[in-house]
Amino acid sequence: MIKNELFLGLAVAIGTGSVIAIQTAFLSRAGASAGAVRGGLLTTMTGALLAAVILFIFWRQNPSNWQWSTSTWLALILGGILGTAALVGISYSAQRVGITAALASILLGQMLVSVVIDARGLGSTVAIPFSGERLLGMLLLGGGVYLLLFRQ
Repeated sequence: MIKNELFLGLAVAIGTGSVIAIQTAFLSRAGASAGAVRGGLLTTMTGALLAAVILFIFWRQNPSNWQWSTSTWLALILGGILGTAALVGISYSAQRVGITAALASILLGQMLVSVVIDARGLGSTVAIPFSGERLLGMLLLGGGVYLLLFRQ
């Protein structure tokens, strides 16, 4: 039986993946007209403006909750920079290989890096050792990416 917390996490992850697929379609279309870099940067700016309004509302409710360490601020800034790079990369790749192959390739890249992060315990959880099951999952995903890239 699946735990409620695990089920909720899975449901949110599937919903997030759905949103990313829809966003990728918009990024690909806009990037085809505006250019991949401009499309990705303009999308980031639009999201940043919305986020700024929402964050301002949260800040007004309790300004004392915003006193974090320097390392927290650095992590937030670096995360934003990487998010911008990701949107530009999505816009560029989706136009060239299609949305399905682009997102599968992006997922494979995420898996390759995240397995190292998990194994070293660099995330917010305890270390999750590399296993044969994880290797098999990545090999299967890699095979799927290969099949998706060749449309003939």
